[in-house]
Amino acid sequence: MIIISFFISYFFIKIFIFTCISNLYFYKIVCIERRFFLFGYITPLKPELKIKDYEEYKAHYCGLCFGIKKNLGQTPRIFLSYDILFLCLFLDALSIENKTTFSKKRCIIHPFKKRIVANSDKLFQYGAVLNTSLAYYKCLDDLNDDRNKIKAFLKSRYANISYKKSKNFSNNIDSKIEKMFISQIELEKDNACLDKLSEPFSEMLYQCVLNFGNYDNNTTRILKVFTYNLGKWVYILDAWDDIKKDLKNQSFNPFIKKSDKIDLYESIIINEKERVLFNLDYALSEIIKSFELLKLYKHKAILENIIYSGLFYRQKMVFNKEEIKNEKLL
Repeated sequence: MIIISFFISYFFIKIFIFTCISNLYFYKIVCIERRFFLFGYITPLKPELKIKDYEEYKAHYCGLCFGIKKNLGQTPRIFLSYDILFLCLFLDALSIENKTTFSKKRCIIHPFKKRIVANSDKLFQYGAVLNTSLAYYKCLDDLNDDRNKIKAFLKSRYANISYKKSKNFSNNIDSKIEKMFISQIELEKDNACLDKLSEPFSEMLYQCVLNFGNYDNNTTRILKVFTYNLGKWVYILDAWDDIKKDLKNQSFNPFIKKSDKIDLYESIIINEKERVLFNLDYALSEIIKSFELLKLYKHKAILENIIYSGLFYRQKMVFNKEEIKNEKLL
């Protein structure tokens, strides 16, 4: 009996040690290396925001973080994305019925000083589901592409735990995101053109917006154009931003074609830059045109800052990394 007890104890101790090491490694990836799980391109340009608007933006960021904690627990908070925060602000701005209150709270990141936090149960529950679902499928995509399988596995493991919880109140949006993910994989296997490759993400954004509120036919048509071009812009910019990393990892990228050239990265930049900038600029122009047709009830200054300044600055950052690498963006 003593020998059996020893081996059982030894087995559980090994599991405990492995779990601790995997947890520490995972938090190193997220918290120290700052490798975020979603895109993070849809952000405001902080210097152009008024102080009151910036405080409102931060309050909603904290509100989304607390909403994730309330509905899904502590762990999913590390997947918090500025892109989902934008969606929450955008959805709230389109809704006249949704009410938001403000309070002061402490959190683990800011234990000594209370922060202003926005409170909106319906909005932030939906944001928590979107954030976790997108993080989960992004981790699955990384698991397929990333050469560091241990890191990718740990990310998908943690995201899967949160994703299972989120399905309890997802209102079928998780199945729509899954459909988009499957469609994206099939298009990548077929080496589809750039416009086709960006469509699943655009359609996912559209479904995420439609799933939250009830809109008239005219607003729905405008939202279709807005989300199509925003999704296209994000997909193309992210693909361009990841060229060097995808070359190194031998991952899929719409700009990487089979070639024997040693200087493949420089060749892609020279040959594709003008075409890519044209596509991005055109998408931005359509985003602005459709955005100006929408009736917004709240957060107008913040959203205008993001659409008119933040997106352009993010694009500039990606295409001029060496020039502005020392500049700090929100």
